This record gives sequence, structure tokens and C-alpha cells, in this order.
Amino acid sequence: MGKKSTLQQQLYTLAFMDLSVKNVLDSSALFHRPEWLDTLFLLVFFACIGWKMLLQKYSVKALLITGVFGAVSALISFHMVYFFHLFTFCGIVAIRDVDLKKVCRYTSLTKIFMILLHVIPYIIMAVIAPESIDYIYRNGVRRQYFYIGHPNTFSMYVGWAVLELIYAFYDRMKNVHLILCWILVFVVYKFTDSNTSLIVMTICVSLFLLERKRPEWMARILAPMARYGFAFCALFFTAITILFTSMPSPIKALYLQLNTFFTGRLIFGSYTYETFGIAWLGNPDIYLPGKVYFEGFWIDSLVYDNAYIFLLVRYGAVFLLIFSFAFIHIGRGSAKKTQHNVENILIIAYTFYAIMENYAINAVLCFPILFIGKRIYEIYGRKEEVQ
Repeated sequence: MGKKSTLQQQLYTLAFMDLSVKNVLDSSALFHRPEWLDTLFLLVFFACIGWKMLLQKYSVKALLITGVFGAVSALISFHMVYFFHLFTFCGIVAIRDVDLKKVCRYTSLTKIFMILLHVIPYIIMAVIAPESIDYIYRNGVRRQYFYIGHPNTFSMYVGWAVLELIYAFYDRMKNVHLILCWILVFVVYKFTDSNTSLIVMTICVSLFLLERKRPEWMARILAPMARYGFAFCALFFTAITILFTSMPSPIKALYLQLNTFFTGRLIFGSYTYETFGIAWLGNPDIYLPGKVYFEGFWIDSLVYDNAYIFLLVRYGAVFLLIFSFAFIHIGRGSAKKTQHNVENILIIAYTFYAIMENYAINAVLCFPILFIGKRIYEIYGRKEEVQ
């Protein structure tokens, strides 16, 4: 690896390590950083990723496409004052000539270190001064949050940090190591009562074990699921969100059962759509009351815990189209390439995770969306570079 390639790898890695620390601190109930430090984290990220992008060369066509998507991402991010799209865009575009597995080695360990900085003091205080901890309860069940925002947030950080670790070291791992990773996430579930990360980890570990036994056979199954999964979910949740109020009674009954399974996420999205419509480029003016009567139901938990619905009615429906077409595009021919099996498993996990949480739109938290950039550069190689 030449000096230029080494520098690009280092800049990209540092940028994502920087945001990994920032994101955990954003959720921290233990460390209260000053505003200037938060600004410094952002400056470091954009300085590193900007430098990395300047070291890349683009054809005129690639530069135009990148400029359009970059402008849309920046427009929505600044319009919403919520910068996940911009972080994700930068990560996807700047990934040329980057070994993502090496990046994940550092980012996963960074997140694990930050998590331990919260877990160890939490355990100590839970033992010596349990009255000092504000426990969170759901249906009478005590849920631990380990000083990181919320039990769901803590579980998310652990689950995706472990998946990053698996991706980075997959070739060195034995089956027992994969099972130990699952056990770790299961233990976290027992403390947090947050099952999304456990379900995702169960899916991943099961598919990893099957993939190791029958890689060629699994490639034919995984490829179409990874290629079309996001688009299918985007279409499905868009349809049921828009059509809820006009559904015939039998279909509406099925919808309500599905809504119960997803703990109210669906009807909340339908309420937002009926009230504010589709947010093609984001809608910062949405006002959500704490409790509202809608279609015969009292909705008293107005949260966006479905990334597809979140994008549709709040943070930019245009990205449902962009991400759907991107995953379809990068999935071409992967059924014949077993080297894509692990990535396809993680894309499937990502697609499922997006059903239950909106964190999925942030590439720093949920890294499989970076495979879009990785695969695009693999497909086109250096044809787009200007010599």
C-alpha cells in the first residue's frame, strides 16, 4: 500500500472513530461535554473525510452524480438540523480505496471502549448505591440503561459494535466465537429488555453458521434477500402507511394486529402521514402531541421506531428511493460470488433492523449501508478516475 493509499485509509478510519466517540457521548448520561467539544468532533470528522475525498479522483459523470446526492443530503440535513444523512453520504462517497474491515477493527474497539467507560461505573454504582440510578421500567420490568441514554440505545450500541467486530475478524473467528458473541448480546438483552439487537444477532449468527457449511448454496439465497429486501420493506411500509384509513375492515384488522406486533409503530406513522403528508425532502415543522386520538385509538407514544416510516413522513422520503435503487444496483451478480455472503447477511440484518429502529439511517451506528459505496467502487473499479 502506497503512502497516498495509507493516508486515505487513516483519514477515513480517524473520521469514523471520531464520530463513534461523539455518538456515544451524545447518548451519555455520565459525561456531559461542552458544546465546543461537540463542534470539535464535527470539525475533525469533516476535515478528515473532506481531505480523504480530495485525494480521490472522479470522472465528470461521477463528480456530477456525487454533487447531486451530496447537495440533497446536505439540504435535508441542514433543513432538519439532523445530520445523519450527511454523515452517511460522506461515508459512502469517501470509501474508495478503503479497507472497511480494517476500519471496523478500530471503530468496533472504540465503541466497546466507550461502552465500558459507562458500564463499569454503572455496575459499581448499582452495587454500592443503587438508589442513585434512575431505573427505567416497562410493564413492570426493570430495564438497565448503563448510563447510555436508554436501554434500546445501549443495546443498539452493543449489538452493532459486536457485528462490526465480527465483520472485521470474521475470517479468524471460529464458530464458538460467533456463539460467544450471541451470548454477549443475549446477556445485554436480559438487562435491557430490548430485543431488537438480539433478534438481529440471532439472524446473523444463524446465517453465518449456515454460510460456513454451504457457502455456494447460501449465496443463491442471501443475494436476492440482500438485493431486494430494503426496497420491499420501503414499498410495504409506505403502502400500509398511506392506505391505512381507506383499508377495508378485514385488511385493517390484519394491519392492527401487525401494529400491535410492532408496538404501535405503524399507526403512529399513519397518523403523521394523514396529518402532514409525505416529507420528500424532510419536514422540520411536524408537531407531535404527547397524546392524540386517531381513527378510534388513543396514541400516547409518538416515536419514530421504523426507519422506513421515519424517512417517509419525517426525514426525507427521497432516500427510500435512493437507498432502494442503490441496494438493488450493488446486488447484481452477487448470487455467484460467495465472497459477498457475509456482507449480504449484514445487509439483510440491516434491512430488518430498520423495521424496528430509525438508527439505521446513520452509517456510523449501522455500518452495512457503507457497503453501497464499497460495492459501487468494486463494480466500476478505476474506470471513473481521471488519469
